[in-house]
Amino acid sequence: MLQILLDLISTARGLGDREPARGTGADLARENVAALETVYAEWRRGNFRERFDLYAPDMEWGWSREFPGLEGVVRDPELRSSRLREWLSPWEGWRVEPQEYVAAADRVVVLARYTGRGKGSEVAIESLGAHVWTVREGRAVRLEIFSDREAALRSAGLAAGQPLASDAVRVSAADGGER
Repeated sequence: MLQILLDLISTARGLGDREPARGTGADLARENVAALETVYAEWRRGNFRERFDLYAPDMEWGWSREFPGLEGVVRDPELRSSRLREWLSPWEGWRVEPQEYVAAADRVVVLARYTGRGKGSEVAIESLGAHVWTVREGRAVRLEIFSDREAALRSAGLAAGQPLASDAVRVSAADGGER
């Protein structure tokens, strides 16, 4: 009995050396949304050059099958950068504005609005799309870009029109309010 008590005391002392646990369920989903808001603050300004601290060193980044020639997810940072430059090359003033965050566990779907102008043509464009992020231990480990919002929600296990699980959150980007 004494040995069990000593083992418990030893274990309890060791717990103080650990990093504090991150939230679980809806709290974790809210933390992930808050972390992504820094990325979208820059993307809303058209700044796609910055590498955010949020990004894991081996973060995967890519486009869904809806983007012929760009589809697929890669880890290589240079390939990721060249694909992003390729995507942005025909546009001036390209902006990404988050409209809503739908988060559950380690997945966050950002429903976004894109605006920009064609280089040379000056033709304005406005389009809707979505980004599916995977965030683990406070770091973004994957981003996949979709033009079809429902496909993005399905890929994250969040079917459109279905009620969210109790550990999920939906946050409007316009007012920061949870729904």
